[in-house]
Amino acid sequence: MLSIYTNISSLQAQTSLSRLEPEIQTCMQRLATGKRINSAKDDPSGIGRATRLESTIREQRVLIRNAEDTISSYEFRDGTLASIQEVVQRMNELKLSNYSNEPETIKELTALSSFANTLCLSSNLSITISENDNLDTLKQHIETINLERATIGATINVTQMRIEYWQKSNENYTSAYGNLMDTDYAEETAKLARLLILKQAGIAVLAQANKMPFDILKLLNF
Repeated sequence: MLSIYTNISSLQAQTSLSRLEPEIQTCMQRLATGKRINSAKDDPSGIGRATRLESTIREQRVLIRNAEDTISSYEFRDGTLASIQEVVQRMNELKLSNYSNEPETIKELTALSSFANTLCLSSNLSITISENDNLDTLKQHIETINLERATIGATINVTQMRIEYWQKSNENYTSAYGNLMDTDYAEETAKLARLLILKQAGIAVLAQANKMPFDILKLLNF
């Protein structure tokens, strides 16, 4: 129907164009930012899941850093214990030598025991090493250190296993987060091209619809 006051075709074309514009803006924003969700309206349920995933990812990264710091601390202590062990073994060798009662040997034993005790304090090892310790006592010290190092080694291994678990879990959570938040450029560029074509078609239809009232003039021979 030709009408001057009510141009339904024009109104329909305008409505179609007004609906296309927000979609085009959303596509362009996603392509510009690299994010599929830039505001809550883009995906109301998705942004909630993404926020929870991001929180978990951050928490796990903190756990990983803390565990790595723990391993570094234990490795430092193990290195100190290894040094104490070397000192005690040297003292054991001196005690076994034929010169164990020589002044120079006694002086070395005194220096070694002093150094070993300093290391024991720094590593919280509850033994006291003396230049007067006999062979059995020195062997006991060595065994105590071996047990302590074995405990440290087991703790490091368990902690490393936890780190590997958290790292794998973090990869999975990060992948899920990326699927929710990251722009799929192939999808969005194809969608934008389709929307722009529809926009151009809508503009052409609107232009044609706006000409329709002038056809009335032709009918009236104006």
